[in-house]
Amino acid sequence: AIHWPDGGIGGLGDDWWDPRNHGEPTLYEWPSAQSALCDAFLLAWHMTGNERYLEPLKSMAAIRRDYRESRGHLGLDAHWSGMPGHKWLLALEHSQARIDEASWRFYTDTYEVTTYAFGGVSYPLGDSFLEVGAERRTDSITVQDEYQLSERVTLTAGLRHDRYSDLDDATTPRLAAVYRHDHYNIFKFQYAQAFRPTTFYEAGYGGSTPERIDNLEFGYIRRGHDQRLAATLFYARMRDLIDFWDQSGYSNVDLANVRGLELEARWQLGARLQVDGNLTLLKSEEATSAAPIYGSADTMGNLAIDYRLGTKTQLHLGWRHVGARNRQPFDSRDKLAGYDTINLGLNLTRLFDTNLNARLGVSNLLDSERREPAPATYSTQPPYNLLPAYPDDYPGIGRQWRVQLSYAY
Repeated sequence: AIHWPDGGIGGLGDDWWDPRNHGEPTLYEWPSAQSALCDAFLLAWHMTGNERYLEPLKSMAAIRRDYRESRGHLGLDAHWSGMPGHKWLLALEHSQARIDEASWRFYTDTYEVTTYAFGGVSYPLGDSFLEVGAERRTDSITVQDEYQLSERVTLTAGLRHDRYSDLDDATTPRLAAVYRHDHYNIFKFQYAQAFRPTTFYEAGYGGSTPERIDNLEFGYIRRGHDQRLAATLFYARMRDLIDFWDQSGYSNVDLANVRGLELEARWQLGARLQVDGNLTLLKSEEATSAAPIYGSADTMGNLAIDYRLGTKTQLHLGWRHVGARNRQPFDSRDKLAGYDTINLGLNLTRLFDTNLNARLGVSNLLDSERREPAPATYSTQPPYNLLPAYPDDYPGIGRQWRVQLSYAY
C-alpha cells in the first residue's frame, strides 16, 4: 500500500493495511515478513546500485557459525621391482573424517532468533546446520605397474578402488605412455578416471551425488641443460558435476566438459636462482545449456622465483593470476573480475644443526581483494526478479600467515 518511489500511501476498503485481509496472515509471524522485506531491499539495490538499500539487511541480523572437523589418515606404500622391466606399486590408505561442531546462531539488534515461519507454521532453526557426529571412513587400495617396454618407451597401468562408509564404492583406472625421442624431446599420453565424493556440506544441502571424471592428456616436453619447456593438451568429461544453483542447494549437472592447453617453463639461472611459470587456457561447457561451467575461469597462471640464500635457507616469491570467472547460464551479470595475489615464503632446513626444519610464509602478501562468484536467485514475490544471492559476490580470504615446523627421524 506504499507507492514506490514517491512514497504515497493508498489502499481500498476498510483495514486495507491488514495482511489478513489479503490472504497473508503469516506476515504477522516474524520472520516470515523478512522474505518480502529482503526482496524489496535487494531489488531496490539491484535496480539503482545505491548501497544504502543494503544497510537495513546488514543491520537486521547477524549470523555466527562455528565449524570444526577432525581428520585422520594412515597410508602404506610398497614398491617391488623383482621382475625385469617392471616396477610395481601397492598403496593402502585409510582415512576418516568427523564433524565435531556445526553450530549456528542468529541475532537481531535486541535478541536471538530461534524459529522461522513458513506457510503459517513456525519451525525451530535448530542448533546445527549439519549433523554433528556425521563421519566418513574411506579405505583405498591402488595397484600400479610401470613397464619399461624399450629404452625409449615406458608404459604405466594402474587401478584404484575406494570403499566409502556412506557412499557407493568407486573403481578408477589409469593408463599412461611415455616416448623419449631423444634426451631432449619427450612425448606423453595419459588416460585416467577420477571420482570426487560429495563433501559434508554438499551432501547436507541438496541432493547431489559424487562426480565422475574422464581425463585425456597429450603432452610434449623439451629439456635443455638449464631449462625445461612443456605443453599439454587436455580434455575432461565430467558426469554429475556438483554445482550450486539456488535456494534448493547443491545438485548435479548431467554432463560437462573442459578442454584446454597448459604451458609450463622452468629456468635454472645459475646455482642459486630458479624460475618456474605456467599458463592455462581453457574452455568449459555444460552439455545441456552449452554455457560455460559456473565458477570456472578461462585463464590461470603462476610465476615462482626461488632463490637459495645459503645451503640451509631458501626464499620463495610467487605470483598467481586467476582470470574472470563465469556465472550461471541464466545470470545476466558480467563475468566476475579476476584477481592477482603475491605469496612469500622462507624455508629453513637443519635448524641448530639438527633434523628440525621450518617453513614461514604469507599468502596474499598485499591483501588483495579477491571474490568468488555468488549464484543468482529469484525473488520469492512477484514479479520474481533475478537477484544475486549475496551482494558483491562472496569475499575471499585476505592476507594469511603460516608457520610450519617438522622434524625428521
